[in-house]
Amino acid sequence: MVNDSIVAEAVHESDREPSWEYRKYPAIKIARMARHRDFDDHGIGTIMLLRIFIIVLHVSQFTGCRIITVDSKPGTADWYRKKGFTLAHMKPRDDTIPHYMDFHRFVSQEEQRVL
Repeated sequence: MVNDSIVAEAVHESDREPSWEYRKYPAIKIARMARHRDFDDHGIGTIMLLRIFIIVLHVSQFTGCRIITVDSKPGTADWYRKKGFTLAHMKPRDDTIPHYMDFHRFVSQEEQRVL
């Protein structure tokens, strides 16, 4: 994971914070996340993503950051969307597709779903 930011215009209107007056949102980027192909369909990626959420929730208490970004490979874009990431309103970079997640909102929605 690395520090990042995402321009406000790349975030869908419904995900924007109305009181946020800056051009960019602070973010934490998932820079590299991979597992060996022999472990496809074993839930390893999901477990790694949950661990990232735990770390980001902890760090966000000190940084005020609530957005997670990822530049997914084309073959993994659907996987990230199924996990709650949203396609960002920006041009893809080289061979990656930009996604983001407001993980505080995601956690709140998951809490409501479980309760």
